[in-house]
Amino acid sequence: MIFRIYAISKMKHKIQVKLRLRSEKILHGLVLGTVIFSVALMSVGTIQIIQAGLTDDTNVAQNVSAGALSIDQAPDQLNFNAGAPGDSTTANTGSGTNGVVTNDTTGAKAGWAVTGFFNTNFKNTDGSVQMSINDGGTLRLGWFPGLAVITPITGDSGGAVAGANNNFTGIAAANSLGLINSNQASDNNGAGAYNMTNIIFNFNIPISAQAIDYTTNLRLTIA
Repeated sequence: MIFRIYAISKMKHKIQVKLRLRSEKILHGLVLGTVIFSVALMSVGTIQIIQAGLTDDTNVAQNVSAGALSIDQAPDQLNFNAGAPGDSTTANTGSGTNGVVTNDTTGAKAGWAVTGFFNTNFKNTDGSVQMSINDGGTLRLGWFPGLAVITPITGDSGGAVAGANNNFTGIAAANSLGLINSNQASDNNGAGAYNMTNIIFNFNIPISAQAIDYTTNLRLTIA
């Protein structure tokens, strides 16, 4: 009877050991599965952050092409007031839309200058009679850029300055005088458009002049 009780007790102990070992294996499996699941979840979470952030950048490009250096406007007609031989006469480009408009859209900020010269002496219609600009050393025709008004259109204030008041020593390009130029002391060196108005000219009619109508041609160049 005692042996049987011992045998039953031993068998019961074995069963308990087996059950405990089995429980430990099941628990270990559950813990390992939880760890693997957690690691996998963390890995997936990390990939999602890299692939789908809250911000992203886009490169934006803008090409600026070079424009031109130009005289966009000059007076079509310039008339001296009537005068008799020996009189001093004047002409004025006036204001508003009758001025000289310069424009620099090159983007180079290299500066520019407008010069002018007269292609011919004053002549009558068929060219048979003329009045010389330089009459044997007497300089009869001059202009006064220093009295003109320069208004910025798209350029900076002070970006352009007037040339000097002066007399033309003769005709053709070799006798060019400065009218207006960019101001190298300005930030943009004359970039943009400027309107120069109230440009005054003076002509001293020679005493030998015939009483007829005369014309000549003024050429302006920007460079």
